[in-house]
Amino acid sequence: MIRSSKLITIVSSNQKKNSVDTSLVYPVTKLGQEYYVFTPSATGYPKELAVFGLQDSTSVTVELRCTVTFEGRIYKPNEKLTAHIRTSEVLYLESDQDCTGSRVVSDKPVGVISGHACAWKNSNCQHVFEQLLPVERWATHFFVPPLEYQILKDSVFVFASAATRGMEGFSNYAIIVAKDIKKVQFDDKHPSFKWTPILRSEYSWTLYVYEKGRGHHTVKSPGAPIGVYSVGTVDRNSYGAPAACGLLTCTHNGQYYAPGKLFWDDTACTKLCECDPSTVVVSCQKSQCKAGEECRLVGDVRTCVAKVVLPQTKYPYTYITVFIFNANQEGKGNKLLYITSYLSDTNVLVTVNKSPFKKELTMQGGESVTVELPSDTELRGTGKFSKTVIIHSSKFITIGSSKQKKNSVDTSLVYSMTKSGQEYYVFIPLAWGYPKEVAVFGLQDSTSVTVELKCAVTFEGKTYEPNEKLTARISTSEVLYLNSNQDCTGTRVVSDKPVGVISGYDCASKNSKCQHAFEQLLPVEQWGTSFIVPPVEYQVSVYILASSPTHVTYQLGSKSEDINLSAGQWKEISMDSSPPLVIFSTQPVQVLYYCNGGKFSDGSSFDPFIMDIEPTEEFYSSYTLEGKEDISNQAFIIAMTKDIKEVQFDDKRPSFKWQQVPGTEYSWTQYTYKKGSGHHILMHPSAPIGVYSMGSIVHPSFSVLTCSHNGQYRPPGKLFWDDSACTKLCECDGSTGLVTCKESSCKAGEECNIVGGVSECVATTSPAHGNLLQGGSCVEKGGAWLCSTPEPSCYLLPSGAFKSFDGLEDWVWTEATYSLAVPATQDAFRITAHLDPYSDTVEPTVIFHSKSGEDLKVEVKKDLTTVVNGKAVSLPFRTDNGLEIVGSENTVVVQHTSGLNLRYCCHGKVTVTLTAAFRGKMTGLCGNFNGRADDDLQLRDGSVADSIEDFYEDWTI
Repeated sequence: MIRSSKLITIVSSNQKKNSVDTSLVYPVTKLGQEYYVFTPSATGYPKELAVFGLQDSTSVTVELRCTVTFEGRIYKPNEKLTAHIRTSEVLYLESDQDCTGSRVVSDKPVGVISGHACAWKNSNCQHVFEQLLPVERWATHFFVPPLEYQILKDSVFVFASAATRGMEGFSNYAIIVAKDIKKVQFDDKHPSFKWTPILRSEYSWTLYVYEKGRGHHTVKSPGAPIGVYSVGTVDRNSYGAPAACGLLTCTHNGQYYAPGKLFWDDTACTKLCECDPSTVVVSCQKSQCKAGEECRLVGDVRTCVAKVVLPQTKYPYTYITVFIFNANQEGKGNKLLYITSYLSDTNVLVTVNKSPFKKELTMQGGESVTVELPSDTELRGTGKFSKTVIIHSSKFITIGSSKQKKNSVDTSLVYSMTKSGQEYYVFIPLAWGYPKEVAVFGLQDSTSVTVELKCAVTFEGKTYEPNEKLTARISTSEVLYLNSNQDCTGTRVVSDKPVGVISGYDCASKNSKCQHAFEQLLPVEQWGTSFIVPPVEYQVSVYILASSPTHVTYQLGSKSEDINLSAGQWKEISMDSSPPLVIFSTQPVQVLYYCNGGKFSDGSSFDPFIMDIEPTEEFYSSYTLEGKEDISNQAFIIAMTKDIKEVQFDDKRPSFKWQQVPGTEYSWTQYTYKKGSGHHILMHPSAPIGVYSMGSIVHPSFSVLTCSHNGQYRPPGKLFWDDSACTKLCECDGSTGLVTCKESSCKAGEECNIVGGVSECVATTSPAHGNLLQGGSCVEKGGAWLCSTPEPSCYLLPSGAFKSFDGLEDWVWTEATYSLAVPATQDAFRITAHLDPYSDTVEPTVIFHSKSGEDLKVEVKKDLTTVVNGKAVSLPFRTDNGLEIVGSENTVVVQHTSGLNLRYCCHGKVTVTLTAAFRGKMTGLCGNFNGRADDDLQLRDGSVADSIEDFYEDWTI
């Protein structure tokens, strides 16, 4: 289990000599309740499937496509295996058969990892695995890049329902997919990318080879999203994964500012600012150089000689991962976490469940750190285990996990707990080698996990056959770990609470020697519908996996095919090095990229690896890449063709050689950047792009969502007017991908004009009134201007996502009644809400206290029925003491003359707004309302909680 105080990305790697694979470690918010297992057919040791619980008493059912043994019982294909797992407990299955298509469903979110203990097809034994995505996170549109070794017929499996770290001695490739290819940058430069258009899309893709050796690199495209995949190869070894998505950038006073980098906004160093990547808004505060320093102009930038780093101790971000077995026997092997921070003063705590191991870090923006974990962290056997790795962070980070042994390495993203889900499908491509592996780790106590098996596994002395269900309960930080000699792809993992899932191979080989391969999977809810896979030098397989009946159209060059997939079915597509692969689906699907291993044209060999393909709707605008010594580093970029001119690499615009993706609005390019260690940013200033990195350890792809509103793309955090009179101010919420609007007006001294076709507030001759915040309003009354500013709000969503008055954001998983907002010094009112995230329900209550002792209780139900003191009332409703309740078709508003405003929408969002009179005087889940998010975790007794979980528990009624 990994917890962090800020957003991080995590890649897990299971490494042994000549056998290594990596997988993204997804946050628990990416996990789900339905998965399909992927264990591509290959010779070798058993296929593996691990379903790990996030909550206690999680029921997991695996609809098997392969034979497994679990708790002494043999389950055959098409049988169901059901088990209960607790929080952090893992249901682990193995099978000698291909388990691809096994469906894993659970009554709570779980994580699923599948793979091969040791598989081979074009190589020697190689451990391969991948944490799977749940069906809800699948997509319909994919681009799959080709690689140089595609002559050995690697496969892309199609299923239905970026910080990159290069490896020592590897040839590093970045596959980049972008629309606006001219803006794509590598380490703030614009290399000569060789872009290739992707048919039937606006995207182009490129394969970029960058320098060998360890180093941090960034691929970015300012203003446009790109896609990046990372692949590394060396003799007898290889790995691959999506590049880690970087954070969004900010535009301030006409200049571009990278996230996490502090800057002074004045010549006297009294106003210190920072770009918040989660909102794309620059926030500033009064500050000054410390004693003994002075403000100087250095390179046209005001700076202080040094600054004080103040450690923080709060960890609102949590990540959990596990290291499945790497069967390669050559060498001891290393279990590593690659952690990248994006904001200053990020505190990270890494622990191993039921182990004395503890690592504390203080990281700055753009910093990357490698953490080596104890050797006994690796899972062995089948059953429930406690060796989960837990990362806590005070701010947003990204994490990659890597398991390395000699000639065997792979990496995976480590997703935060908010990315976990309750449904996954396992992906363990068929390959020769050791067992396929699936690990399901729990995030909450008593999580019931059910694995619907597609392969045979043995669990607790019982053998489960394909199509049987295995059910187990896992507790917090417990792992359900399964392996199988069969292909477990398509195995469905479902749980009653969110879990994380990692799948892969002990050691898999197909066109090369044994290679450990694994990947943390995404829950079904995070799958997509549109994908572009750029071509690479070698041959691969792309798998499309479905969680529900869906129609899939894919085009590979001049070949176009329509297929129908049912739940748990998958389609394997072999790619060569010519055209990109374009995939569209009517329902979200999971697309995974499986390299079978093989040899380059120069005779050097590489081993299998598994990599998630990002849906185009999940492209982001900024990625980080980590270059390595003595490695040819490459980035593949996909972007909308109209956006390619603005793609940037390290703030420069290289001469990318874009190629049109046939039949699409996309183009792609392959960009080779310099050898050597280094951190690079590839980004677009305003549009999403796709980036893949080949030849470097990949870090996770994490970012915020963009919004589509009235046919236009809106980046998160940037305010805009939705009418020509500037009366409706809107903003894209990066956490939900939805645009929210409120009534507003231009501030004093401004008027609304159309500038460049966009409504803007511009200066007029009206009087100015000091430091009025944007979004404020002024009216003339009696010859004087009266101005006001909007107050921040606290909200709670039915999914459990919440945001405090001061901006603290997290996810509440447990069903309970919570105290949202209570004045600390007066007994005027109390706001509570009953949350049931599993039935997608939240219902608020406001209790108004009077001196006479006659309280007034207002309840708003899910159907917008309003109840006052136990009786339903008609709206509008008013009382003599200042209470007013009004309603519309979709909203109920409770307001009081004391300054309280509670809004409840039909989709279940509860929003609380208070006037400035309550600043610094509040308690509860919504925080103290003092303008600072770093002290929001206050308990009832006034002390500060040690963890976000303690904070939630204290404010439970």
